[in-house]
Amino acid sequence: MASPRAKEIVRSVFGAVPEGLLGVLNRVGGDPLPDPSLYFSLFETFTDPQHRVRRDVLHQQSGPVSAIQIKIIQHLHPVLVHNHILTRLHSVSEAKDANAAFTLIRNAVSSATEEAFRQSVENLGDKTDLATFFSRWIQKIDCPPTLPMIPENDPDIVVMTSGHEIAALGRRFRNCSSTRVVHAAIGYETLLEWKPSPGLVAQCRRLTDGQWILTDIHAKGNGQVEPSAAAAFRRKLQELGIPALSPGDLFPRARGVLSMIGVWHGLGNNLGFEDEDVVDDEDFAEVGNAA
Repeated sequence: MASPRAKEIVRSVFGAVPEGLLGVLNRVGGDPLPDPSLYFSLFETFTDPQHRVRRDVLHQQSGPVSAIQIKIIQHLHPVLVHNHILTRLHSVSEAKDANAAFTLIRNAVSSATEEAFRQSVENLGDKTDLATFFSRWIQKIDCPPTLPMIPENDPDIVVMTSGHEIAALGRRFRNCSSTRVVHAAIGYETLLEWKPSPGLVAQCRRLTDGQWILTDIHAKGNGQVEPSAAAAFRRKLQELGIPALSPGDLFPRARGVLSMIGVWHGLGNNLGFEDEDVVDDEDFAEVGNAA
């Protein structure tokens, strides 16, 4: 495609032959691109100054240039247009996901300026995949998209508002809280710490109407949750407008019924409802005496 004949064809179709275009077309190969519009996209890339970065990346390709590479470059956010990113993407869908990850990070991480992100792309090592690259940025979140309306000065509850706080929470409670940072970054979940002894961690998930619901409570080291402490935590959240998952309370002692017939209830587990179902030890004593 770099022959004089090729140059004539390009000039007759587009009216001009931008510098570098023939070289890229030569690496596309002799077979026509599956989508003719890609030729026009390439021409625009080599003539419009705003596409300079895309043009440079195409120039830097040492081997053949495929149609999918051209499409990926056209769809990538300018900050992500780099050989280090291009070589790790294999479809337009993946390119769109990378764009979405960048947008998420820009909104959730205050230090993720375009310049800082561009530099991190430049420094991306050969052995680092995109999952690790984006995850490292997400761990730095300090501007989660949404949080429950809990006062900052609440004496009992602390809302985790950053990746640093979530990681520190995981260390204090010896659990996997740090793996939940990405869920906070996308506004899917928030973690709350119960300060009164013995200390607890609550997972709350966001509903489609923007409200929150308590889904689980964890003790330190993923140990047994003390029912009375969990109940106090749950009731405090209820007062703040965050209800809990239902334990199946349409009938009295529903949890006990399910347990008696050997069904794993999974309803409001670890949310302190056990504290309301406790059978007085004196009842057992009376049964024993009657026997």
